[in-house]
Amino acid sequence: MRSAHTEEHLKAANLDMPNDLRAKEHRPSFGSRLIRQFDLPSWDVWVPLGVLACFGILGLMVFTGAIRLNLPFGDLERVHVLYTEIGIQTTAGVFAIIMSLSLVAIQFAAQEYSHRIMDYYLKSVIFWVTMGFYLGLMILTIVLQAIATETENVRVVSVIVLGAITALVLLIPHFVITAAYLRPEFILGKLLRRVDGDYLAAIDRVYLSKSTPVPSRTDRLLPAIEITERSIDRGDLTTVRASIDLLSELYSAHAQTLKRPTIERYFMNHFLRIGRKAVSESDEDQAGVLVIQLIGNIGVTGPTALAVENIDILGTAALKKDADPVVRQMIESLDQIYTATSSGDIKVTILGEYDDLAGTLAAGDKDRLLQLLAETLFRIAQKAQSAGETRLFEEILDIIETTGHAAATKGIYRVVLYIAKSAQTLGVSIAPQDSRNADRLVRILLRLERAVNSNEREVISALEFASKAIQRAVPKGPSPAKPGAEAAPPPRPTASQAAEPAPGTQDEQVKGEGKAQGGGDGGGLDLSDLWGKTE
Repeated sequence: MRSAHTEEHLKAANLDMPNDLRAKEHRPSFGSRLIRQFDLPSWDVWVPLGVLACFGILGLMVFTGAIRLNLPFGDLERVHVLYTEIGIQTTAGVFAIIMSLSLVAIQFAAQEYSHRIMDYYLKSVIFWVTMGFYLGLMILTIVLQAIATETENVRVVSVIVLGAITALVLLIPHFVITAAYLRPEFILGKLLRRVDGDYLAAIDRVYLSKSTPVPSRTDRLLPAIEITERSIDRGDLTTVRASIDLLSELYSAHAQTLKRPTIERYFMNHFLRIGRKAVSESDEDQAGVLVIQLIGNIGVTGPTALAVENIDILGTAALKKDADPVVRQMIESLDQIYTATSSGDIKVTILGEYDDLAGTLAAGDKDRLLQLLAETLFRIAQKAQSAGETRLFEEILDIIETTGHAAATKGIYRVVLYIAKSAQTLGVSIAPQDSRNADRLVRILLRLERAVNSNEREVISALEFASKAIQRAVPKGPSPAKPGAEAAPPPRPTASQAAEPAPGTQDEQVKGEGKAQGGGDGGGLDLSDLWGKTE
């Protein structure tokens, strides 16, 4: 039973158990704890135990006389050979060989991946079953030989021979299981099966909810993380991919079910640790791509803000290392989260990261990544405009202008051409219902035209064509008056005013003609402040 103080503390921290887990909070039964502790459902556990059980049943039946082995008991010399050479010498010799070879192989795997592999193997069922069976068989042979009488020799020899045969049969699963322990994927699966809902709830109650780090000897997830890090160092992408798949399944099975921020952060901190190893200390960019992809998938349905923060950390490290595949995955994962989330704050945060990324990519002449960023911006701009998210749409337009200006300044004209084409498509589609933002797109294109080198006639022509196409798509007619302001009728001119034009009228007519020429048949756009200072 929880105390009243504990109940209040958990409710205040929003860490109380869901209803489906509150009923399971009682202490597990002895049987369930035994199954979990020894991982009995795993084949490497029940196979050697099954062999041992078969020998126990057959040995008992042979010793009691229920079963009689067809051995040459009439020839005492042959019986002595079976008893001594097969029963004792073979058992003792094979035992020493297989145990030494197994330990050497496991030690090699531990040096390659993690020292915890050796610890885990020494605690495994196959190790203790094999060692216990061989030692027990040798002791049983000595005891039976000491207490046997002349009438019991048949049973004694039968049990010893049956034990020797069982010992040889036991070598088959022993070698198969030992070989499986040499594969990191097998170890990872066994390690992560121990991280279940009860364990996560326990460490949350004892450590995480109190902002206390989980001790390394208690942290069951840490050995799997260490094996993954060593796999990254060795360039073993097969193991890294298998580890990330298992971690993703584990998170989906437990962390998303529990819905506790502390447990989500516990997982994300471990994922960030793998990502830092993959991005900063490894030459394999694919490992970093896999980690960011994992965090991005979690951010779609899980802790979105934490996922965006971790992706930004890893992406910044990848930029410093010129790991282009990792940066590409960063852009795609942020886009995935942006599309899935409904939080305006998260969207603004992602747009801020895109804004910072544009200048960095242009400074590093990353033309492909810069174009990918531009494609992403126009795609989410279209969605924002369709959803009526005016503030986000205007902010995206600002980032598009920043991206285009950075590309034009660095001479990355393929990106400028893409922006011109995409801006034309977007502007023409929104002009009938949103002339103000269509006007804004025209201003962006004209400012980009100023930033382009005058010798790049193709780029300049594309920008001019796009801006004129948007202007033609704007509906004709006077622009709507500001809300709350009533337009006053123009004063009637006097006779002298009618005879002589007012000063400046001729200039205004010239400007009007020029504007009509630039805007085509839709010249209702006000570009008077076009050459003002760019924000």
